[in-house]
Amino acid sequence: MAQHEPFLPTDIEEAVAFAQYRAQTYAAASEAFTVEPDAPKLRALVAAANQASAQNTFWACEEDLYGYLRALSSSDPAELRTRVATEYAELFVGPRAPLAPLYESVYVGAIRRLNTDVTMRVRRFYEREGLEVVRRNTVPNDHIGLELEFMAALCTREADALEAGDADEAQRLQGVQRDFLQTHLGAWVDAFAARVAQAYCAHYYDAWTRFVQAFVSEDSAYLARVS
Repeated sequence: MAQHEPFLPTDIEEAVAFAQYRAQTYAAASEAFTVEPDAPKLRALVAAANQASAQNTFWACEEDLYGYLRALSSSDPAELRTRVATEYAELFVGPRAPLAPLYESVYVGAIRRLNTDVTMRVRRFYEREGLEVVRRNTVPNDHIGLELEFMAALCTREADALEAGDADEAQRLQGVQRDFLQTHLGAWVDAFAARVAQAYCAHYYDAWTRFVQAFVSEDSAYLARVS
């Protein structure tokens, strides 16, 4: 499935499969920044990377991420888990001031801190599509993991609409995805990636951040082609 040239589905079956593939990619990226992986999860990620090949990837950024994960094959899982957990804390949660906060409102807007009007605009985007964050009052809605999860949900809905023969709804959902990337996720992922890259402790999450940065750019270009 290697496809590193500009891609457009040629029929409904291909369009459904690609929307599902995009949903899975966004969901995997969301999980990377939402749930700290335990040792079994890290082993599974490394094993999946070792089994992957250029024939079953669509983007060069996938191959880059797999290459990083393959390089972890010789790491002791327990030690790797400790390193990743320490990196996650230093970058994203503290106890010291996080080096690269996970929230859009820190990177854009007139007031760069948590829970500003930027957060509320993201929440309204979710609500217009009938989606609501379960922990809406404890996790700010502009967390990168939630924004990636929202994109995964939209892609899944697009695939469902295509399978149901509702081309108008599928096209509308593509427009929502395009607008969300332009207005929100795509507007700050570069600044977030730069902050992570500058951190002294960034390794595992630097690889994931660079993957998300490149994937968002590729997906934005894809959505522009199908508009």
